[in-house]
Amino acid sequence: MKTYNIISLLVFVFVITSTANAQNKLINQSGVYKSFSDFQARKLDLSVDVTKEKHKIKVHDFINKTEIDVIHNDKRYTFKKKDIYGIHDVKGDDYRFYNDQEYLIAQADTIYIYTKSEDINSTNGKNRQTKHITEYFFSKIGDSDILKLTADNLKKSFPENHKMHDALDMMFKRNNDLVEYDKFHKSYKVIRFLKEELK
Repeated sequence: MKTYNIISLLVFVFVITSTANAQNKLINQSGVYKSFSDFQARKLDLSVDVTKEKHKIKVHDFINKTEIDVIHNDKRYTFKKKDIYGIHDVKGDDYRFYNDQEYLIAQADTIYIYTKSEDINSTNGKNRQTKHITEYFFSKIGDSDILKLTADNLKKSFPENHKMHDALDMMFKRNNDLVEYDKFHKSYKVIRFLKEELK
């Protein structure tokens, strides 16, 4: 009887965990996060299963528009970027809107790390070159101001933690070191560092 109860409990935990993980990843879903709490709860507005339905989100970042358009079931919905938190796109990526710009949420953890990428074209004699530039940003929490990811900005975000400031200077000699990604732990190194320092 006890063995049966333990097995039932393990099956129940497995089902609940699997369901939670599936919801957390929003597999094949796309839509709008109306608020930060919606992002935390992984709750999408105008959500679709992208394997079965057509869905377009037009962000208009390249022309600096203050609105996005969502084409949902052949109907257009328009949102002011300042009135919503962000989007979950058809590729499975999350973006946050801040000052009418979109930022890819690269990792949401002890701090939130964002990236913003663009292609810059230049001409060198007869050759035209395209350079892909990625900039890194962070926010202390998921809905606080987005700042450039630098050692100085991290210190300003945690002004009283002088021990962390000193350790930060020792661990990360240059600002470029802050964007290093640890593939084994699937985390930015600065996030793993802050987890330890902010305990």
